Amino acid sequence: MRIRRTTRCLAAVTAVLAMGFTAACSGADDDGKAKGSDSAPDSGGGKGATPGQGGEKDARTLSKKELDKVALATADVKGYLVTTPPPEDVAGTHEEKADRAECQPIASVIGGVQEPKPTDTVYRSLAPQKQGDLGLVLFEIVSAYEASDAVKTMADLKKAVGTCERGFTTTTGSGAEETKYTKVEESIAPAVGQDSVSYTVTGELLEDEVPLAFTMFRSGSTIFTFYSMNVMESTKTEVPESVVVAQAEKLK
Repeated sequence: MRIRRTTRCLAAVTAVLAMGFTAACSGADDDGKAKGSDSAPDSGGGKGATPGQGGEKDARTLSKKELDKVALATADVKGYLVTTPPPEDVAGTHEEKADRAECQPIASVIGGVQEPKPTDTVYRSLAPQKQGDLGLVLFEIVSAYEASDAVKTMADLKKAVGTCERGFTTTTGSGAEETKYTKVEESIAPAVGQDSVSYTVTGELLEDEVPLAFTMFRSGSTIFTFYSMNVMESTKTEVPESVVVAQAEKLK
């Protein structure tokens, strides 16, 4: 079990280095107990009206403090311990350049540098508490945009998912590192927010195929991204719909 998990963790860490989430395998010890404290104080709270949740014209850009308030906390979602990754774990975002221009929006999400760029972003790590789900690595990324940029980001991504089924290759930094993504598969997205999309990207990493699952939805000018992998059983990689729905419910 330990050897298999180590191999999967190495692959997972390789997959998420672009986003700086090097804690993917250190978020739980060998007994599956999550490390770290609960979300920042501002991330809790009730379900009061959410700024920017109105129509397209009056959806305003949230501040970082407001993003912290609307992001998930442990009290909001059953079966998960929600923590805020330390700054050093999310500081390594960098651009991934796709060899197919039409696939760049997907590569940008993987690399954590979306275009148009958000005005501010907060991160959450969700550690499952069920014994059977302990291999699941799940992150939430909450990004504030100008309203028109939020709409464009979702539209560009959905178009890319529909045209990049056969995959693409990315290079990072100086171009010395190359990652091949063999396929992109769209799945049914939860009916939340004003716009949503779900898909899985399969990458060839450390001589292994590692699926990365994404669900994104837009509420006003804010985009919620859920990013998941399974470091023990890659075939069970998914973004649990219950988590996405819990986030949408918090915005009501």
